[in-house]
Amino acid sequence: PAPTTAAPTPAPPVPSPGAVAFHEVFSSGSAAFDMVGKSLTLSPQNSCGVVAAVSSFPNPTGSAQAMQLGDDDSQEVSFSSGFLFPFFGTVYSSVYVGSNGYLTFGSADRSYTATASRHNSKPRVSAVFTDLNPSAGGQVSYQQ
Repeated sequence: PAPTTAAPTPAPPVPSPGAVAFHEVFSSGSAAFDMVGKSLTLSPQNSCGVVAAVSSFPNPTGSAQAMQLGDDDSQEVSFSSGFLFPFFGTVYSSVYVGSNGYLTFGSADRSYTATASRHNSKPRVSAVFTDLNPSAGGQVSYQQ
């Protein structure tokens, strides 16, 4: 008999940006949420939750590039060495670093109001989406 081969299993569809998202809004009336000296690590667990302990904080090396971000500012950073970042079905060659604690793809955003609709208005990764001002103290840097 002739050999048979199974058809390859197609890859699952890539979700749209609004299909897979999670966020938590911390209002001024809620318990204090202070990120000083803390780190968040998101680790997929093949479930509806994310669980991981933080054992150390990343330290930039001497090759880290300092950014001069003002209040409610954003700057584009092009990825080096031909690196491309796939995100919800689109491949990006750069990212916009926002001074208010997020990265956006495709275009800049200078919003400082953290709402679910604002977060989902652009392809975005928000570590701490809040009204920050690095020009008043602190430093934003990136390393590739």
